[in-house]
Amino acid sequence: WIGDQKDKPIVAEDDGRFAVAIDAGMVESLLKMLPRFVGQKQYSALRDTMHNLLDSVHIVVAKGKKRSTRAVESNRGQIEQAFQASIRILTGSKDVRILHIVKAILAVCRIDDCSQCFKHLEKKDVRRCSRCMIAKYCSRECQVEHWKSGSHKDFCSA
Repeated sequence: WIGDQKDKPIVAEDDGRFAVAIDAGMVESLLKMLPRFVGQKQYSALRDTMHNLLDSVHIVVAKGKKRSTRAVESNRGQIEQAFQASIRILTGSKDVRILHIVKAILAVCRIDDCSQCFKHLEKKDVRRCSRCMIAKYCSRECQVEHWKSGSHKDFCSA
């Protein structure tokens, strides 16, 4: 369920599988592992695989699958810790896309964060994507930038 299959409907079994993987520490393990391979010849393939896996987690969580969302919430501390450690090492443009996906996974699970800039929002200030009603924004500018970057366009459900 990676890559070109992201338009397939997500069934309950997918949610359960991703929830188990997230609870087992998949997200933070990937974040901890990738920096160890920087500069090695297999780094590019590993990074691309990691990007696909994290993008799939993001799609499952963004579509509101409850078990996966709860798994991210219960592992938030470890994911954020691994994320912070990776920021200093992963600086290439493709690396930054991976970090952005992780931030997006965390933001989707928080009801009150902008999907683009991750700014904390008051309930009254939340603007939602009019197509999928899942992505949340603090401003029109963040919504446009999120769409242009491809981050939201890739999985918007409409």
